[in-house]
Formats: sequence, structure tokens, C-alpha cells
Amino acid sequence: MIGAAQDWLEARVPFDDAARQQSLPLLDRAAQALLAADPTGRTPLTVVDLGAGTGKSAAWFRQHLTPRLPDRSIHWLLVDAHEPSLEIATRHLADAHTIVTQLSELPAALANHLPEHPTPGTLLLTCSAVLDVLTQDDVEAILTT
Repeated sequence: MIGAAQDWLEARVPFDDAARQQSLPLLDRAAQALLAADPTGRTPLTVVDLGAGTGKSAAWFRQHLTPRLPDRSIHWLLVDAHEPSLEIATRHLADAHTIVTQLSELPAALANHLPEHPTPGTLLLTCSAVLDVLTQDDVEAILTT
């Protein structure tokens, strides 16, 4: 995970948002599964965004996930190897926690932030910004985590 030029990222926003619109049916299914796991919505949900970059994807997901989980407390954890990008991300999600780490170090980096065995419906992982650049080692680190 490396940083990209900010002007290039800004130019991509309308195109990225249009592409994210295609994920709304998947977001609906995820929200339904989360609601089924905790119909009362009392248990906080932690959303981990791998490859969070400047937080544009997480901000979009927050905007569209929050109404699908009314009254649910949602905590955001933004993970990226590029610290300057995460500093920008906190402008979009001021209450999010950030972790600067390489994906290969993910299990150790998240150990203090996630329960060893999360209760169903308490954890959601998104990594749409990096899916196309994951190495085999990255995938193994994510699965181990």
C-alpha cells in the first residue's frame, strides 16, 4: 500500500463513487446479515477498511451503511501503510482510529484492536481499494487476521 498523488485521487472521486454505487446490493446483503446477527443493534460494529488511503471509500461506505443499520454504534478502523494518506482520511472520518502498517504485519497490528474471536455481526471488513493489488502474502495475512 503506497500513497498516490492527491490530485489524481481527487480526479477519480466521481468515477469511484459511480463504481461504488454498483456495490449497493452487496451492502444491502451485508447490512441484512449484520441485522440478522444482532437484531437489537445493541452490539457495536467495527468496520475495518484495509488500504484506507485518504478515507474516500470509508466515507462513502459510512454514508450508505449508517442508514441501513439505524441506531447501531459503528466504529471505524482505517488501515494503510501510507501515514500521510491516513492523516487526510481523518479529515473525512474524524472519529476513526487509524493504524499504519503493511498488510504483512496485519495480524500483529490488529491484535490490540479486535477481539480474538469476534461475535457474529460485530465485524465488517472492506478492502475494495486494494483488492486488485493484493499479493498472495497479503491475502494470507488478511485470512490469518
